[in-house]
Amino acid sequence: MSSNPAGANNEPSSTTFVLTAARGVFDSRPILYLRRALRSGSYPLRGILYFLRHSEFYPLFSGRLLPLSIISSLVYFILFTFAFLPQYAFLALFHGWGAWANAVVLVLGEGLIIIQGLFEGFFVDECRVDVFDVGRSFHSSPFPSSLAIFVSFFFRRI
Repeated sequence: MSSNPAGANNEPSSTTFVLTAARGVFDSRPILYLRRALRSGSYPLRGILYFLRHSEFYPLFSGRLLPLSIISSLVYFILFTFAFLPQYAFLALFHGWGAWANAVVLVLGEGLIIIQGLFEGFFVDECRVDVFDVGRSFHSSPFPSSLAIFVSFFFRRI
């Protein structure tokens, strides 16, 4: 006679085994890394959807994002038109067939630096002044006595 109560079985059922095996596969380290990567990669898409669903952010788009997008497109168009081919030709002397990839990375890096300088020079200081004025008026009186002075570009950040 067995010591088990009637109907009790100590062996795992086939569904328990499958679930345990599946859990072990989905909890493995590479799968967890992939899930984390997919989740972190989805945040830009989530941000775009959030922006499209909330119309109070549309003035921000026309005031900041649209000019920045136009400046970025123009800078990259000019760089790829005039700077890519000479850099590709020079790099082809040393790198062979892989020179085009190096030239693309080089032009993208140059564009990043140019766009960052233009954006900080034309947009960031104005945002700082706006935030400073709001913060100063919030903490002191509802009507500030004088507004902060906007200067388009400072060399102190370079």
